[in-house]
Amino acid sequence: MSGDLPVFPFEDVSPADDFVSAYAELRASCPVPKVRLSTGGEAYLVTRYEDTKRVLSDPVFSRAACMDPEVPLLLEGARVPGLMTNLDRPEHTRLHRLTVKAFTTGTVARYRPRIREIAHELVDRMTADGATSADFVAAFGTPFPTRLIFEKFGVPTHDVERMMHWLTVILSFGRFTPEEQATAFAEVTAYIAELVAAKRAEPGDDFTSALIQSRDEGDQLTEEELVAQIWVHLGGGSIASSNIIPNMAVTFARHPDQWELLCRKPELIPSAVEEVLRYVAAATTSFERMAMADVELSGTRVPEGSVLIPLLASANFDEDAFEDARRFDITRVQRNAHLGFGHGPHRCVGWALGVAELEIALEVLTERLPGLRLAAPDPGLDWDQGVAMRRLVSLPVSW
Repeated sequence: MSGDLPVFPFEDVSPADDFVSAYAELRASCPVPKVRLSTGGEAYLVTRYEDTKRVLSDPVFSRAACMDPEVPLLLEGARVPGLMTNLDRPEHTRLHRLTVKAFTTGTVARYRPRIREIAHELVDRMTADGATSADFVAAFGTPFPTRLIFEKFGVPTHDVERMMHWLTVILSFGRFTPEEQATAFAEVTAYIAELVAAKRAEPGDDFTSALIQSRDEGDQLTEEELVAQIWVHLGGGSIASSNIIPNMAVTFARHPDQWELLCRKPELIPSAVEEVLRYVAAATTSFERMAMADVELSGTRVPEGSVLIPLLASANFDEDAFEDARRFDITRVQRNAHLGFGHGPHRCVGWALGVAELEIALEVLTERLPGLRLAAPDPGLDWDQGVAMRRLVSLPVSW
């Protein structure tokens, strides 16, 4: 009976956990357990690295099929038709081909000086008048990525606060009613539609203009597709990024030897970023998939029509994929790619921007604040229980 199934997300797993023992136990003894979702319905968790890669890349697992309102999902706000994240091939391929042109490594490279400038401005404010402490979330973790992503999409500074509110409501569970989430979604899409119209009339050097102008053999994004892609990238570039940067700071605080090594050898920053993306589970899961045929994963038969949840926070700690996976090691040579940005067709389009942000954040912080450390007891840190990602409400630090 479904009432006998464990409820996911697991109540005894704190967002403060780096390594989750419960996930390790599942990988070893029951790698594809059936669970009851806290939002209703049932699904299978996918805990091992190779199984997770398969679910994220094999077309037998459909994302589009999860858009049926009868399919149980962890996050109702994710059930938006037309988003690239919610499509399968060939529709997904078309949108990806058009969208990725705005996020190439070359495009991101042009923005690196501005990213660095924002980082230095924020540290200047943190250290003004000889200050030696701050709330890292409010002073750096949130404004660093959000200023950049909204600026690069052409969102005026005075609109950032309400945009962040809308996106937070949409990407939360348990805290807001479905009606509040629907209202926030309607408001954010209406706002972005106006932004698209303004940028079409007066293009600029920004991602919105680049998406409007993106074409492939005469094909281009429709108005509805533009709005959909922009809001999901704004959400990922603001909410997700503003979660991972404070998480990164906590991780280094818990491993001071790695922080000291990085301060001595800044040439390790690129490999440190890769290890952060493996180790820090900013998003515990990837989006659900539906099995379009009977399949077998790690000896478990998953019937056609079943919902599967790729558990990224488990896969990135799989000892079969990462030697001594519990160790945070910025010198690690990874024989397998981490799943921090996902895998397969739905791998994060904005990964190059995310990497650039983390690299520059570490460059500036190690240079300007080498003594950065927690200013409050680790067990007492304030973690948010009501969002879909691992998020700190505040993070007292000193230097």
